[in-house]
Amino acid sequence: MSALQTVLATPEMTSGYVSAVVITGLVVVFACLVILVLFLYIMGFIFNRDKRSGKKNVAAVTDKSVRPEIKPVKANSSTKAVQGGISNEIVAAISAAIAMIGEKTGKKLKIKGIKRASRQGSNSWANAGKVDNTRPF
Repeated sequence: MSALQTVLATPEMTSGYVSAVVITGLVVVFACLVILVLFLYIMGFIFNRDKRSGKKNVAAVTDKSVRPEIKPVKANSSTKAVQGGISNEIVAAISAAIAMIGEKTGKKLKIKGIKRASRQGSNSWANAGKVDNTRPF
């Protein structure tokens, strides 16, 4: 006799009772999943309300009539602002990042120079790892 037949052979465990328990369990699980999905959808709707209203402002700023003209600036040839060995792509990326920060804060920022940082000892990630792993308990 198999284990299933043994369970079904007991008087309180009829096939109708077992199927009712299984169906009830499935209904409860899927009902909880539906409630969880609805809860997450409502929370997303509430917290993204600010972002939806901000999208209209972004569209207005990207309009060509509103954007300010970008005027190229001639570099002073008497001073070397960029250290040798730094590629033009890196200079462009740094310049774009500084321009975005200036646009976000509303300030006019000027890059005076770009040079490599001196490496004294190991890098900051290695130092952070050492501090984290040698911290007393």
